Amino acid sequence: MMEKLQTNELAGLFYGEQQLIVYPIHVCMQMDGPLQPTRFWGSTLRGAFGAAFRSVTCVTKASTCEGCESRHHCPYAKAFDADAASLGAGRERGQGVPKPLLIRAEESRAGEVRFTVILIGQAVCYLPYLIHAVKIMGCRGLGPERVSGRLHKMWMINPVTWEETVVLAADSDQVVSAISGVTLRDIRKWVDGIYPTMLRIRFTSPWRIKRDGRLVSIWQFVDMAGAIRRRWAELNRLYGSPSPEAIIAPAAFDEAAAIQVQAIEERWKDQPRYSRRQGRRMVLGGIEGTYELRGNLQPYLPGLLFGSLVHIGKNVTFGMGHYVVESLPFVSLRFDQILSSCSEP
Repeated sequence: MMEKLQTNELAGLFYGEQQLIVYPIHVCMQMDGPLQPTRFWGSTLRGAFGAAFRSVTCVTKASTCEGCESRHHCPYAKAFDADAASLGAGRERGQGVPKPLLIRAEESRAGEVRFTVILIGQAVCYLPYLIHAVKIMGCRGLGPERVSGRLHKMWMINPVTWEETVVLAADSDQVVSAISGVTLRDIRKWVDGIYPTMLRIRFTSPWRIKRDGRLVSIWQFVDMAGAIRRRWAELNRLYGSPSPEAIIAPAAFDEAAAIQVQAIEERWKDQPRYSRRQGRRMVLGGIEGTYELRGNLQPYLPGLLFGSLVHIGKNVTFGMGHYVVESLPFVSLRFDQILSSCSEP
């Protein structure tokens, strides 16, 4: 049974036996004029949404979050400016804290802007702020030309049950009171009885993977399995169960080196972004392409599918490390069509 929770009941449920729940929410905006995405489009979109989200949630209206007394409880600080102090994560200052909110730009038709907002765990409580922030984005305008727009539709398609939930439609101001998320247990039930020996995965945004502290351009499956395990552990520590089940069993992880990786199409892609905080352009490089995995993949399948929901590797906050799993009947259809590009609203 899928977890279906009232958003106003979530706040106290994440420190007991609660599972980690992921909510991929698709957004479609209709623009009032032509809009040409720039080289920094992903960064531009995230920056515009972040600024609108801050204007909705910030109670002090200060120019910086530094030293704010509300920081420990502020939705913006937790979603966009999280550090060890704001989350109580027990880390040294400056170390990255996984964010519970990700934004991924999607391919859009003329006159539209589409993107996916991934809410993790208790961040689903921020749904009302998210809706209002998108509306503010439209009023302020996007791109160098500041093209205005409006929220056309916001919806979620559960990739396990194929259930569609309209969060907000253009012809209605009614916001749903409950939405369904995806858990690892849901995915395990879904793929039970499937024993693939070949899978194809396709990275739709650069994957930044480090080995021994250095970025690598040639990877092995153990690198991917390790990235999935780390992502799962960090997200659970902050937003899910303090003692989660293993996403990849230790015995299976020890055998991960036996999985063969063959590049079908491979490239290194530098993805530019503009850091408003640092006031300069930055380039984040990573691996993109299509790969075939061969071997006994059944022990890794739930982890691979879950990883495609939450991204893996470095800099996932900026949309890096997204991939889709292909070559499985009905699995490739759902994850490719739902997570790689927004479905027809």
